[in-house]
Amino acid sequence: MQFGAISGFSKQANKSIAGKDCSMYSWKTDEGETTVAGGWKRILFYLRIESSAVGDVFEAISFTDKIPGNSFVVPQGYKQSEK
Repeated sequence: MQFGAISGFSKQANKSIAGKDCSMYSWKTDEGETTVAGGWKRILFYLRIESSAVGDVFEAISFTDKIPGNSFVVPQGYKQSEK
């Protein structure tokens, strides 16, 4: 599979998505496909792809960074060892 060259890469205005101030970027390929992507702290919150064959949008609708203390439990009997 070969991908087309990317041109027109540019920073867009930030957008509030799921309560976070997301950095937005857009670019185009030689084949005419336009992509817009955005995120917060290296987490993708938004992706829009437009071409003659497809027009998809993926967007986060909620986000929490509050993790309950009991989310990660070490299994009973676990022993750490060095290699």
